[in-house]
Amino acid sequence: MGRRIFPRFGSASPVRGATRKGPSARQGISAQEIQQRVLKNVRSGSIILFHNAAEHTPEALPGIIEALQADGYTIVPVSQLLLQGETSIDNTGRQWAK
Repeated sequence: MGRRIFPRFGSASPVRGATRKGPSARQGISAQEIQQRVLKNVRSGSIILFHNAAEHTPEALPGIIEALQADGYTIVPVSQLLLQGETSIDNTGRQWAK
């Protein structure tokens, strides 16, 4: 299996691979800055959260997607990560099969 990225939209959960800063930090950030921050911090298995209120996110997405795919990443929905059947989630947020 290659390196994978999992996009999430409209959630307030912690992010791996993106800016890791509060809502005020997203205001006024250019598309180029969004792209640089994501690409600088992304790792295999990262979940990237794009906030609806970030003005330049739509402009940044094509460059982010192209760069990640060129680097061998596959973009998949979070639903492909979820274990099926009976599961539990521990205190770190990790899902385990029962």
